[in-house]
Amino acid sequence: WEALGDAGKARLVEICRAVGEALPHWYLGVDVLVGPDFRTLCVLEVNAFGDLLPRLENAGLDTYGAEIAAVLPTTRAPMLCSL
Repeated sequence: WEALGDAGKARLVEICRAVGEALPHWYLGVDVLVGPDFRTLCVLEVNAFGDLLPRLENAGLDTYGAEIAAVLPTTRAPMLCSL
């Protein structure tokens, strides 16, 4: 993650957000390949629901909990990031 540098991290987030804006889903998982040069970024797969991501949590929610929280009107789902 640190090898990407600030510009690379910003580009990675920009790519993932662009994918998210292009697809009509509440929540999705984006699998990104980072090349050996840490500059090449390729979207490999987009899932309408995040794949099995063990031990990935944010605000006490795993990917499944975040999906449920995203559709409940009284909660706001946190952004999950495994980077």
